Amino acid sequence: MTGRDDSYYVTGAATGPTFAFELNQREAPFDDERVRRAVYAGIDYPELADEVMNGLYSPATGLYTESRPWAERTQAFDAARAGALLDEAGWTRTGDGPRTRDGRELRFTMLTYPQQPDADTLGLAVQAQLARLGVGVDIRQVPDIEDAVDAPTGWQAAIRGQGFISFGGDYLTPLTNLLRTGGPANHTGTSDAELDGLIAELAVTTDTAARDDLLRRIQTLVSARGYYGYLGMRLPAVVTGPEWRNYPVPISNLWVDARTAPA
Repeated sequence: MTGRDDSYYVTGAATGPTFAFELNQREAPFDDERVRRAVYAGIDYPELADEVMNGLYSPATGLYTESRPWAERTQAFDAARAGALLDEAGWTRTGDGPRTRDGRELRFTMLTYPQQPDADTLGLAVQAQLARLGVGVDIRQVPDIEDAVDAPTGWQAAIRGQGFISFGGDYLTPLTNLLRTGGPANHTGTSDAELDGLIAELAVTTDTAARDDLLRRIQTLVSARGYYGYLGMRLPAVVTGPEWRNYPVPISNLWVDARTAPA
């Protein structure tokens, strides 16, 4: 902790992305794959992690941390690419003005929720970043994010705490729940026969190399069609006493504070 020698703020390595940025494909403008891909490309992930969250996050690079052997880098900030995709979708702009199509501004509402204050901080930053592309974002905090995104319509985008792998390393269940057609947590409305087939094949594949290849193909497809993305990876952190200042922080055990000391 700054200016103190009796307690220390200790961080560990991120084990997975923290905040999903979910785009509802049943609602305009995210019923257009090009707009989804443009929004994901228009977010500056290093800026979110290093400047907005003061280095307490790692930048999101995809659905998994790069330490996973099957991880693919599927997210990267590319403002030029984002602009080109929006132009292709008919959302054009003059100078620094808003993007419009048929006389309407490109604008959407993004949900955050009070139980995770970082959602508001990230939301404000994303709002500012997308404004540089001429995309308008209105932020609305809701009391229950799960209830809000459970509705198939009536919302456009949401920032939600949602991992893509379990503490035990299960990567199949999140894919099945979040991205398979009809999955119980498939809030975004993703419905893709090719993706469903890859997930089904993954569920019955036991060879490690073959499973890793399927996971890479899934990540590539999800990115190419703008189905899912993340805003950052929060570093696990604890406050310890001086004798535990080198405590290796595990993701599933954070019950340590400044009074903690070896027995």
